[in-house]
Amino acid sequence: MKNKIFLKIGATFILIISVYLLFITFIISPKITKYLLDFEKTQVKLQLEKISYIVDSKKEQISEFETFKDKEYRQRIRNLSYFAYDIFEDYYKDFENNNYSKEEALKKAISIISKISYDDEAYLYIIDLKGTILFHPDKSNIGKNFYNAKDAKGRVFAPTIITNVIQEKETYSNYSWKKLNSDIVSDKIVHSIYFEPFDIIISSVTAKSNIQMEIDAQKEKAVQNLTPLIDTLFKEGYGDIFILDEEFRVIAHPNKSLIGDSLALGKYGKYLNVPKLSRELKEASLSKNVWKYTWNTEEDPENFSYEKLGWVEYNDFFGWYIISSIYKKDLEKKVEEIDSMLINLSIILLFIVVFIAIVFLQKLLKPIQDLSENARLVEEGNLEVRTPVQSNDELGILANHFNKMLDSIQENTKNLEEKIEERTEELRKKLYYDDLTGLENRECLIDSIKDEEFVAINFIDINNFDDINELYGFQIGNELLIKITERLKEFAKEHDLTLYRVNGDIFALKDTSIVRFLAYEKMIDKIHELFVKEFKIEGLGVDLYLSVTVGTSISQNQPVKCANTALNKAKQTSQRTVVYNKNIDVKENIKKMMHWKDKIKNAIINDNVIPFFQPIFDKDENLIKYETLMRIKDTVDGEEKFLAPGNFFDVAIKTKQYFKLNQIIIKKAFDNLDRIGKLVSVNISFSDILNLDFMDFIEREVNLLTKEQREKVVFEILESDFISDHKVLDDFIGTFRKKGIKFAIDDFGTGYSNFTHVLNIKPEYIKIDGSLIKNIDTDQTSYEMVKSIIDFCKSLKIIVVVEFIHNETVYKILQKLDADEYQGFYLGEPAPLF
Repeated sequence: MKNKIFLKIGATFILIISVYLLFITFIISPKITKYLLDFEKTQVKLQLEKISYIVDSKKEQISEFETFKDKEYRQRIRNLSYFAYDIFEDYYKDFENNNYSKEEALKKAISIISKISYDDEAYLYIIDLKGTILFHPDKSNIGKNFYNAKDAKGRVFAPTIITNVIQEKETYSNYSWKKLNSDIVSDKIVHSIYFEPFDIIISSVTAKSNIQMEIDAQKEKAVQNLTPLIDTLFKEGYGDIFILDEEFRVIAHPNKSLIGDSLALGKYGKYLNVPKLSRELKEASLSKNVWKYTWNTEEDPENFSYEKLGWVEYNDFFGWYIISSIYKKDLEKKVEEIDSMLINLSIILLFIVVFIAIVFLQKLLKPIQDLSENARLVEEGNLEVRTPVQSNDELGILANHFNKMLDSIQENTKNLEEKIEERTEELRKKLYYDDLTGLENRECLIDSIKDEEFVAINFIDINNFDDINELYGFQIGNELLIKITERLKEFAKEHDLTLYRVNGDIFALKDTSIVRFLAYEKMIDKIHELFVKEFKIEGLGVDLYLSVTVGTSISQNQPVKCANTALNKAKQTSQRTVVYNKNIDVKENIKKMMHWKDKIKNAIINDNVIPFFQPIFDKDENLIKYETLMRIKDTVDGEEKFLAPGNFFDVAIKTKQYFKLNQIIIKKAFDNLDRIGKLVSVNISFSDILNLDFMDFIEREVNLLTKEQREKVVFEILESDFISDHKVLDDFIGTFRKKGIKFAIDDFGTGYSNFTHVLNIKPEYIKIDGSLIKNIDTDQTSYEMVKSIIDFCKSLKIIVVVEFIHNETVYKILQKLDADEYQGFYLGEPAPLF
């Protein structure tokens, strides 16, 4: 026996060693190598992220500076315009006081303005409404008419400036100008004011190049500030970090002697294929994949044949390629060293463990052999044998338990039948009875109603019982449960009911008296009345007042399940009692959801998602715009129907089909902009804006539109949506407004109506919610709210759209309130246009 055990253990150890060595060689070692390679690569890329973050932070600062300077220069020329305006106003007053004729007043005002000295940043000129220059710092321009003059880009700009400033009184505009006998084109920012008494336009001008010079100075300063920050990252030890500009000049490098050199020129030019380098850097920055190239080393400076791995980020603001790189051989060498060390340590540790095991093997085998022999004797029927092992280790404990087991077997053999019967009764109690209250449990309740023809089940849930356990502890909670049990027992006995504890703080009353079923609400009221009286808790010396929620099933096929469903419904809707009926059955809701889910899916597959367009009219009843609405084409009883979103919108949201539906509607509207020939608005919710896939879709589709098509698109944002992050909304509006898209706030007046935020984003349109329009002819509050919103929008020069116009009376009231645009079934119902 001893030899057999020894051979088995020895063979087991040999097998373990063999498996371990194979496992280390073919599984662990490659995984460790991959892990270490990934770790080292991650460290290199982390350095890249750090320096990219530093560069991006400077970019944001300069962008903010650019915005600030643009506002500053606009305010500067505006102040200059108003300075001249005040001079003309003073001389016009002299004309009104008969001090001068109108022509003399005009000439004297221009004479005063001509004495103003100008710098390179701004100057004034004055024209009449026909485009004739009345004053200009360059006197050679005075008297010329530039009404039909073209700017440096070939655009006739004067008529637009004159028309806009007459309408708006004050405007900003832009044009490009080339100085005489010069090829230098300067983009101008112009502020113009219409001085109506003299029928002249005062314009002050600055060049955008002035702003750009200050921005370039800030960029240069940023580069100087970045250098010491970048140097700190060079010292962290994970490869090299360097920065190249778009002409491959070195902006920053650990080797200071390289800074300022161009890799495309000089001694490096012959080692580099510049077009290939440009292409590879662009591809690496876009794909985020590793960039592989060869370079020299300090040990071999003239041989550019050593492979390096690099990761590239491109900063379009500075025009920089930021590169973090490491020599491939250094990376592999480090990984090989660590890998070899780990494998060697593992093998050494394994052999140490095996040696220790062999040393103790002989000592362990003796008591095992004794136990094996005694077990054989017990198998033959000898229950008198005992194992004389006196050690305190696991074998001693095992031998002791072996001996006690034999004692127990001898004793249990004498009264086995009695023990089995007692155990059976104990298991039955655990299965069917509650330990704390002694009541029958849920299993017993289910078993007891199998043969009942009529039964009512009342599930009674103690409200906020968890709070009692939390405040007073579980001991007081258990005491309260016993008190509740006693009161319910008395009630059950009085009304011939059966009481159960089905779960935690939930009790059940079973009622088989068919007489009570017709007016069962009385019984439920009595259950609630039980808890009107306080419960005295001796452990606390206080009285506790409780309330309950009751879920009841009456003569149902699955009474326990139905009662539980009713209880859950009551708790969800905060009702005292719910009696089960099929309307609260979850299965019905699921069937309804699956029905609409399949219907939506089929509509998408069969191209039955149809855009409808509701017309919008101006004050003169001219059709100027359409709102895009969603419909699903369906066949009901052989007749073609178009289903509105009210039928399927909730299901579409829950089943993640809404975004696909909205994408189809928007794409069809965009594809047919030219056919429609009017402005078209599409609805976009805040949840759409938070959906990254939807944002990729909308950006892609907008980019496919021409400039003229974008100017026909309006995005309607629901004001009633819960907007969790206004910055996200502001960024969205800012991004697409730059592309030419207009914005409307829809359903305005239904949410919290954040007027301050409306001032910030300043939409082109505000649509007043239909719930305010609907009763405007009968509800004074609605009338006053609509009037206030229209006045508010007028003051901000925002176009007001009123919807839900359903009769002539409402239409005429809104016309008197001077709304700008009108929409509703009275004027035109939604319909397909193609």
